[in-house]
Amino acid sequence: MMRSKFVLLCCALTLAACGDGTGTPPLDPVGTVRFNYRGAITGSYEAIGELRVENGAVPQPATGATAIRRDSLLAVVAFRQQSGTKGDGFSLLLGALTKTGSYSIDALGCQTAQGSCRVGVFARGLDAAMLTTTPDTAALANAYVLALGSVNVTQLTKVRARGTFSGVAVRLSDQGLQNPVTISGGEFDVPIPPQ
Repeated sequence: MMRSKFVLLCCALTLAACGDGTGTPPLDPVGTVRFNYRGAITGSYEAIGELRVENGAVPQPATGATAIRRDSLLAVVAFRQQSGTKGDGFSLLLGALTKTGSYSIDALGCQTAQGSCRVGVFARGLDAAMLTTTPDTAALANAYVLALGSVNVTQLTKVRARGTFSGVAVRLSDQGLQNPVTISGGEFDVPIPPQ
């Protein structure tokens, strides 16, 4: 009798671990984005936690990371809260992504075909509250665009994306592109909430 109760308990726990019964694991809402940057600005970035987004793109003022999927387009979004609604934001548009593999980050690709657009943006000192109404143009003018580089997507499921990235970023307001920032050691491990 005791053995059969144990077997039933094990079966129940196994079924619960299967998520929705389709083989899809349950969604873990905690995401991670980290990287190092060196050049015109130097430091390291790390955002670990659950991040919710409003209106499909605006991060809540909290430290965390997540992915946003719109049809086949996938973007990684992270925010590292400093104080109140201010913090450092990062986003990595992965384009039309349906499988793992290595991909080039190329800002010029955004002008040729939307699905192949892969680009990143790193903005220090963003005010997330202002992004809900109108973009904070002063903060975005000092944002760095990851214009050239690569991303390697190592895992892609319905509920999770993992990978690495690196490249060269330039400040949006720098017309001469003379103060680049090298981004290295980039990693992301983010949930993909349902649309």
